[in-house]
Amino acid sequence: MPDHDLRAENDRLRARLSAFERSADEARRDKRWYSDNSWQDWVKLSGLPLAFVLACYTFYDDVYLRFKGQDRATISAIESNLREIQKLNEKAYALNEADGISGAGSFEAANAGLRQRLGSQTFAYWQQQPDFFQPSEAQILADQLLLQGRTKDAWQIAETLESSARSASDRVELALFKGRILGAEGDAFDLAAARKQLGAAYAMTDEVAVSSRAQAQRRTILQYRVQMELYYEQPCEGIGPLVEALEVWTLDGTPAEDAQDRAARRLIETYAARCAG
Repeated sequence: MPDHDLRAENDRLRARLSAFERSADEARRDKRWYSDNSWQDWVKLSGLPLAFVLACYTFYDDVYLRFKGQDRATISAIESNLREIQKLNEKAYALNEADGISGAGSFEAANAGLRQRLGSQTFAYWQQQPDFFQPSEAQILADQLLLQGRTKDAWQIAETLESSARSASDRVELALFKGRILGAEGDAFDLAAARKQLGAAYAMTDEVAVSSRAQAQRRTILQYRVQMELYYEQPCEGIGPLVEALEVWTLDGTPAEDAQDRAARRLIETYAARCAG
Protein backbone atom coordinates (compact mmCIF):
# COMPACT_ATOMS: atom_id res chain seq x y z
CA MET A 1 0.00 0.00 0.00
CA PRO A 2 1.47 3.43 -0.94
CA ASP A 3 2.63 5.69 1.89
CA HIS A 4 -0.09 8.27 1.25
CA ASP A 5 -2.75 5.55 1.56
CA LEU A 6 -1.25 4.40 4.89
CA ARG A 7 -1.24 7.96 6.17
CA ALA A 8 -4.84 8.47 5.08
CA GLU A 9 -5.95 5.27 6.80
CA ASN A 10 -4.03 6.24 9.90
CA ASP A 11 -5.67 9.67 9.94
CA ARG A 12 -9.11 8.11 9.48
CA LEU A 13 -8.59 5.69 12.39
CA ARG A 14 -7.24 8.47 14.64
CA ALA A 15 -10.28 10.60 13.83
CA ARG A 16 -12.63 7.73 14.72
CA LEU A 17 -10.75 7.13 17.98
CA SER A 18 -10.96 10.83 18.92
CA ALA A 19 -14.69 10.85 18.17
CA PHE A 20 -15.16 7.77 20.35
CA GLU A 21 -13.20 9.34 23.23
CA ARG A 22 -15.29 12.53 23.00
CA SER A 23 -18.47 10.49 23.05
CA ALA A 24 -17.28 8.51 26.06
CA ASP A 25 -16.38 11.71 27.92
CA GLU A 26 -19.82 13.17 27.26
CA ALA A 27 -21.47 9.98 28.47
CA ARG A 28 -19.41 10.02 31.64
CA ARG A 29 -20.37 13.62 32.33
CA ASP A 30 -24.06 12.93 31.72
CA LYS A 31 -24.23 9.73 33.74
CA ARG A 32 -21.77 8.18 36.18
CA TRP A 33 -22.44 4.64 35.04
CA TYR A 34 -19.89 3.23 37.46
CA SER A 35 -21.77 4.39 40.57
CA ASP A 36 -25.44 5.05 40.00
CA ASN A 37 -26.68 2.91 37.14
CA SER A 38 -29.93 1.11 37.61
CA TRP A 39 -29.81 -2.68 37.73
CA GLN A 40 -31.43 -2.68 34.26
CA ASP A 41 -28.42 -0.77 32.89
CA TRP A 42 -26.06 -3.28 34.44
CA VAL A 43 -27.96 -6.08 32.74
CA LYS A 44 -27.43 -4.33 29.40
CA LEU A 45 -23.74 -3.84 30.11
CA SER A 46 -23.23 -7.45 31.19
CA GLY A 47 -24.98 -8.86 28.15
CA LEU A 48 -26.76 -11.48 30.31
CA PRO A 49 -30.35 -12.42 29.45
CA LEU A 50 -32.83 -10.46 31.54
CA ALA A 51 -34.77 -13.60 32.50
CA PHE A 52 -31.60 -15.20 33.87
CA VAL A 53 -30.72 -12.15 35.99
CA LEU A 54 -34.26 -11.93 37.37
CA ALA A 55 -34.20 -15.62 38.22
CA CYS A 56 -30.92 -15.22 40.15
CA TYR A 57 -32.23 -12.12 41.92
CA THR A 58 -35.43 -13.89 42.91
CA PHE A 59 -33.52 -16.95 44.13
CA TYR A 60 -31.25 -14.80 46.29
CA ASP A 61 -34.12 -12.82 47.79
CA ASP A 62 -36.80 -15.50 48.15
CA VAL A 63 -34.75 -18.63 48.72
CA TYR A 64 -31.24 -18.00 49.99
CA LEU A 65 -31.94 -15.03 52.29
CA ARG A 66 -35.08 -16.65 53.70
CA PHE A 67 -33.14 -19.84 54.32
CA LYS A 68 -30.65 -17.74 56.30
CA GLY A 69 -33.50 -16.13 58.24
CA GLN A 70 -32.98 -12.79 56.50
CA ASP A 71 -34.69 -10.64 53.92
CA ARG A 72 -33.47 -7.89 51.64
CA ALA A 73 -35.61 -5.14 53.16
CA THR A 74 -34.35 -5.82 56.69
CA ILE A 75 -30.74 -6.03 55.54
CA SER A 76 -31.08 -2.69 53.77
CA ALA A 77 -32.59 -1.14 56.90
CA ILE A 78 -29.75 -2.44 59.12
CA GLU A 79 -27.09 -1.22 56.69
CA SER A 80 -28.82 2.18 56.66
CA ASN A 81 -28.88 2.20 60.47
CA LEU A 82 -25.14 1.55 60.66
CA ARG A 83 -24.44 4.36 58.20
CA GLU A 84 -26.65 6.73 60.19
CA ILE A 85 -24.92 5.82 63.47
CA GLN A 86 -21.55 6.44 61.86
CA LYS A 87 -22.66 9.86 60.60
CA LEU A 88 -23.78 10.80 64.11
CA ASN A 89 -20.43 9.62 65.51
CA GLU A 90 -18.47 11.61 62.93
CA LYS A 91 -20.42 14.77 63.72
CA ALA A 92 -19.99 14.34 67.48
CA TYR A 93 -16.26 13.62 67.02
CA ALA A 94 -15.83 16.74 64.86
CA LEU A 95 -17.50 18.87 67.54
CA ASN A 96 -15.21 17.43 70.21
CA GLU A 97 -12.12 17.96 68.06
CA ALA A 98 -13.16 21.60 67.64
CA ASP A 99 -13.11 21.86 71.43
CA GLY A 100 -16.84 22.39 71.38
CA ILE A 101 -17.87 20.48 74.50
CA SER A 102 -21.17 22.30 74.87
CA GLY A 103 -21.86 21.94 71.15
CA ALA A 104 -21.19 18.21 71.27
CA GLY A 105 -23.44 17.87 74.32
CA SER A 106 -26.27 19.74 72.63
CA PHE A 107 -25.87 17.61 69.52
CA GLU A 108 -26.07 14.39 71.52
CA ALA A 109 -29.11 15.60 73.46
CA ALA A 110 -30.91 16.50 70.23
CA ASN A 111 -30.20 13.07 68.74
CA ALA A 112 -30.74 10.88 71.82
CA GLY A 113 -34.04 9.48 70.59
CA LEU A 114 -32.64 8.73 67.15
CA ARG A 115 -29.65 6.96 68.67
CA GLN A 116 -31.92 4.85 70.88
CA ARG A 117 -34.05 3.74 67.93
CA LEU A 118 -31.06 2.95 65.73
CA GLY A 119 -29.30 1.07 68.53
CA SER A 120 -32.34 -0.99 69.52
CA GLN A 121 -33.21 -2.04 65.98
CA THR A 122 -29.65 -2.90 65.04
CA PHE A 123 -28.86 -4.81 68.24
CA ALA A 124 -32.05 -6.86 67.87
CA TYR A 125 -30.82 -7.91 64.43
CA TRP A 126 -27.31 -8.60 65.75
CA GLN A 127 -28.80 -11.02 68.28
CA GLN A 128 -30.47 -12.92 65.44
CA GLN A 129 -27.66 -12.70 62.87
CA PRO A 130 -24.32 -11.87 64.52
CA ASP A 131 -22.38 -13.35 61.60
CA PHE A 132 -23.92 -10.77 59.27
CA PHE A 133 -21.87 -7.99 60.92
CA GLN A 134 -18.29 -7.25 59.97
CA PRO A 135 -16.04 -6.64 63.03
CA SER A 136 -15.97 -2.90 62.37
CA GLU A 137 -19.77 -2.82 62.13
CA ALA A 138 -20.12 -4.74 65.39
CA GLN A 139 -17.72 -2.23 66.98
CA ILE A 140 -19.87 0.67 65.77
CA LEU A 141 -22.94 -0.96 67.29
CA ALA A 142 -21.16 -1.71 70.59
CA ASP A 143 -20.01 1.91 70.83
CA GLN A 144 -23.58 3.02 70.25
CA LEU A 145 -24.90 0.78 73.02
CA LEU A 146 -22.18 2.06 75.34
CA LEU A 147 -23.39 5.62 74.76
CA GLN A 148 -26.89 4.54 75.74
CA GLY A 149 -25.76 2.90 78.99
CA ARG A 150 -26.60 -0.55 77.62
CA THR A 151 -23.21 -1.76 78.73
CA LYS A 152 -24.14 -5.42 79.21
CA ASP A 153 -25.22 -5.52 75.57
CA ALA A 154 -22.04 -3.69 74.53
CA TRP A 155 -19.97 -6.21 76.50
CA GLN A 156 -21.76 -9.09 74.80
CA ILE A 157 -20.66 -7.75 71.42
CA ALA A 158 -17.13 -6.95 72.62
CA GLU A 159 -16.67 -10.56 73.70
CA THR A 160 -17.21 -11.67 70.09
CA LEU A 161 -14.51 -9.33 68.75
CA GLU A 162 -11.57 -11.26 70.20
CA SER A 163 -11.00 -13.28 67.03
CA SER A 164 -10.88 -10.15 64.85
CA ALA A 165 -8.23 -8.45 67.04
CA ARG A 166 -5.30 -9.89 65.12
CA SER A 167 -2.45 -7.51 65.97
CA ALA A 168 -1.07 -6.55 69.38
CA SER A 169 -2.34 -3.01 68.80
CA ASP A 170 -5.83 -4.32 68.03
CA ARG A 171 -5.82 -6.36 71.23
CA VAL A 172 -4.86 -3.29 73.26
CA GLU A 173 -7.68 -1.28 71.68
CA LEU A 174 -10.20 -4.01 72.46
CA ALA A 175 -8.96 -4.31 76.06
CA LEU A 176 -9.31 -0.53 76.45
CA PHE A 177 -12.82 -0.67 75.02
CA LYS A 178 -13.79 -3.32 77.55
CA GLY A 179 -12.39 -1.11 80.28
CA ARG A 180 -14.53 1.76 79.04
CA ILE A 181 -17.60 -0.49 79.13
CA LEU A 182 -16.97 -1.51 82.72
CA GLY A 183 -16.21 2.07 83.73
CA ALA A 184 -19.29 3.62 82.13
CA GLU A 185 -22.59 4.25 83.84
CA GLY A 186 -24.81 1.37 82.89
CA ASP A 187 -25.88 -2.14 83.76
CA ALA A 188 -22.34 -3.58 83.60
CA PHE A 189 -20.67 -0.91 85.75
CA ASP A 190 -17.90 -2.22 87.99
CA LEU A 191 -15.21 0.31 88.93
CA ALA A 192 -12.79 -2.27 90.36
CA ALA A 193 -13.14 -4.46 87.28
CA ALA A 194 -12.67 -1.41 85.05
CA ARG A 195 -9.38 -0.55 86.77
CA LYS A 196 -8.20 -4.14 86.38
CA GLN A 197 -9.17 -4.16 82.70
CA LEU A 198 -7.38 -0.88 82.01
CA GLY A 199 -4.31 -2.21 83.82
CA ALA A 200 -4.37 -5.27 81.59
CA ALA A 201 -4.68 -3.07 78.50
CA TYR A 202 -1.70 -0.98 79.64
CA ALA A 203 0.42 -4.10 80.19
CA MET A 204 -0.48 -5.38 76.73
CA THR A 205 1.14 -2.31 75.12
CA ASP A 206 4.50 -3.99 75.76
CA GLU A 207 3.60 -6.35 72.91
CA VAL A 208 3.13 -3.50 70.40
CA ALA A 209 6.20 -3.47 68.16
CA VAL A 210 6.07 0.19 67.10
CA SER A 211 7.21 2.21 70.11
CA SER A 212 5.42 5.42 69.11
CA ARG A 213 2.16 3.52 68.75
CA ALA A 214 2.65 1.80 72.10
CA GLN A 215 3.32 5.13 73.81
CA ALA A 216 0.25 6.73 72.23
CA GLN A 217 -1.90 3.86 73.49
CA ARG A 218 -0.43 4.10 77.00
CA ARG A 219 -1.26 7.78 77.07
CA THR A 220 -4.83 7.16 75.92
CA ILE A 221 -5.35 4.47 78.57
CA LEU A 222 -3.90 6.70 81.27
CA GLN A 223 -6.02 9.64 80.18
CA TYR A 224 -9.19 7.57 80.32
CA ARG A 225 -8.22 6.24 83.75
CA VAL A 226 -7.78 9.79 85.12
CA GLN A 227 -11.10 10.84 83.59
CA MET A 228 -12.87 7.86 85.14
CA GLU A 229 -11.40 8.44 88.61
CA LEU A 230 -12.32 12.13 88.55
CA TYR A 231 -15.81 11.47 87.24
CA TYR A 232 -16.59 9.10 90.09
CA GLU A 233 -14.97 11.47 92.63
CA GLN A 234 -12.39 9.02 93.88
CA PRO A 235 -9.83 10.03 96.56
CA CYS A 236 -7.29 12.60 95.40
CA GLU A 237 -4.29 10.69 96.75
CA GLY A 238 -5.02 7.84 94.37
CA ILE A 239 -5.42 10.12 91.35
CA GLY A 240 -2.33 12.30 91.97
CA PRO A 241 0.33 9.91 90.58
CA LEU A 242 -1.80 9.30 87.48
CA VAL A 243 -2.16 13.03 86.88
CA GLU A 244 1.59 13.56 87.27
CA ALA A 245 2.29 10.90 84.65
CA LEU A 246 -0.31 12.40 82.32
CA GLU A 247 1.19 15.87 82.71
CA VAL A 248 4.55 14.60 81.43
CA TRP A 249 2.91 13.62 78.14
CA THR A 250 0.82 16.77 77.72
CA LEU A 251 2.24 19.33 75.27
CA ASP A 252 0.43 22.32 76.75
CA GLY A 253 0.97 25.51 74.77
CA THR A 254 3.45 24.03 72.29
CA PRO A 255 3.12 24.02 68.47
CA ALA A 256 2.54 20.25 68.64
CA GLU A 257 -0.43 20.60 71.00
CA ASP A 258 -3.54 18.81 69.73
CA ALA A 259 -7.10 18.07 70.84
CA GLN A 260 -5.90 15.22 73.05
CA ASP A 261 -3.48 17.58 74.78
CA ARG A 262 -6.28 20.06 75.42
CA ALA A 263 -8.48 17.31 76.84
CA ALA A 264 -5.63 16.19 79.10
CA ARG A 265 -5.10 19.76 80.25
CA ARG A 266 -8.75 20.05 81.24
CA LEU A 267 -8.41 16.88 83.33
CA ILE A 268 -5.29 18.21 85.02
CA GLU A 269 -7.02 21.50 85.78
CA THR A 270 -10.05 19.66 87.15
CA TYR A 271 -7.81 17.64 89.45
CA ALA A 272 -6.00 20.77 90.62
CA ALA A 273 -9.26 22.60 91.33
CA ARG A 274 -10.61 19.69 93.33
CA CYS A 275 -7.54 18.46 95.10
CA ALA A 276 -5.23 21.51 95.50
CA GLY A 277 -4.32 22.27 99.08
